[in-house]
Amino acid sequence: FTWEIGPFSLSAGKDMVTTGGFEFDDYDFDVHPELCSALWQNFSCYQWGGKLGYTTPSEKTYFGLQVTASPFGERPFQKDLFPSFSLEWRGDYGPVRTIWSITSVGSEYPFFPQNILFALGQQADLGDFTIGIDWFSRSGDGEDILLEGSTLLGTVQYKPSDKFDLLVKGGFENAQENLIDLLMAGEDGIVYTHTAGHNLFGGVALHWYPVENLRLHAVAAYHSFRKTAMLSVGA
Repeated sequence: FTWEIGPFSLSAGKDMVTTGGFEFDDYDFDVHPELCSALWQNFSCYQWGGKLGYTTPSEKTYFGLQVTASPFGERPFQKDLFPSFSLEWRGDYGPVRTIWSITSVGSEYPFFPQNILFALGQQADLGDFTIGIDWFSRSGDGEDILLEGSTLLGTVQYKPSDKFDLLVKGGFENAQENLIDLLMAGEDGIVYTHTAGHNLFGGVALHWYPVENLRLHAVAAYHSFRKTAMLSVGA
């Protein structure tokens, strides 16, 4: 539910955590998972909570402050977990758009440094082309949700008509496990950080819209960490 009072809006209910730049902003049914980051794959972005928003009189800039349940919980607002807090800036300045945010992902400790997630997303329209860059200050993981590291994504979409478009997307994930081993050599301590892995991935998606409300697509992608190539077709 959303109430709008002049330039202000107040939302309550189950909503998407305001993070993840333009990659998280797409509707799920428009997304090809094989072209998405590990953060998109593992972060449970739909949570219960509330959000206060403000839109400038020009309607080009929006600021949002959100509180939601933690994605680490087995149920909403679990008593041993703090909620998540997000601050978001959205801009729509002609051919250039931005979605920047900072999120404190709820855990057992408030504002735990390893659970702070920055997401910087930007897009630009250049005629029939749309170019986008997303950067996240963390990498995704199936067990811990967030890993030390970073994620960089780039997209180029070519749409010459309403019947056809071509999407090229790639990314680099620098993931490190949050493990610190301390080995004592006399009075000296040596700290080691174990590298979990780096992933370079990317691919191409072809979309064809022969009639209204129907999309046919073919997608090819490759992930270097899993050494896996994928091909999918669908409607």
